[in-house]
Amino acid sequence: MKSFSIIAGSNVNHKMISEAIQLDRISYDDIYQHQVETCYDYFEKNSDIYIMAVDERSGHVIGYINFSPIKETVFEDLISGCTIDTVITGDDVLPYLDGAYYWGYFSSIVVHPDYRQHGVATQMLLHWSDFVFKLATERNIYFKKIVADAVSDVGVHLLSELGFSFVKPSLHESKIMTLDLFQRNDVQSRFNEKLTAIHNEYSKEEGRSNVV
Repeated sequence: MKSFSIIAGSNVNHKMISEAIQLDRISYDDIYQHQVETCYDYFEKNSDIYIMAVDERSGHVIGYINFSPIKETVFEDLISGCTIDTVITGDDVLPYLDGAYYWGYFSSIVVHPDYRQHGVATQMLLHWSDFVFKLATERNIYFKKIVADAVSDVGVHLLSELGFSFVKPSLHESKIMTLDLFQRNDVQSRFNEKLTAIHNEYSKEEGRSNVV
């Protein structure tokens, strides 16, 4: 069993982001490749967007998730299936403000081929679920809807376990999927059960009026 740690938020640094981008190079087609400087810009706008899995022996990043609060206009572009996320700039990524209400983009979940089938993706997804839950319970931050652009069958499977539903094929041969935590989802898992519950509780008590 390979030993790894989950690193997130302000504990992530530029070196880790650079290594995460190298994972993209071996996992995604060229049209999905981001420039590392652009990813640094995302991180400067919101240091909570990255969740990294780091090998405890080598110290190298062996997996990561990128989940960002984004402008509504960017959300609409992505859900249309006409836009690839490489057009997103640092200005499109929003900082978290207590009591605010966001559109989300689940842009990446990548694990190095040598570390697949070792629970890396599961642990990163559990960390993501805990993070979103804490945003709601500790900072009163909620998400109107989350979009993802699944470029592989593995991505579709992982997103489905989170409760994402297929919307449409994109113009670049991927699958657009969305997650609405305010709606009861038929797919209940350890990743989304408490998220759906806390969002439903908020919806009943306060409504959904503070969209950023």
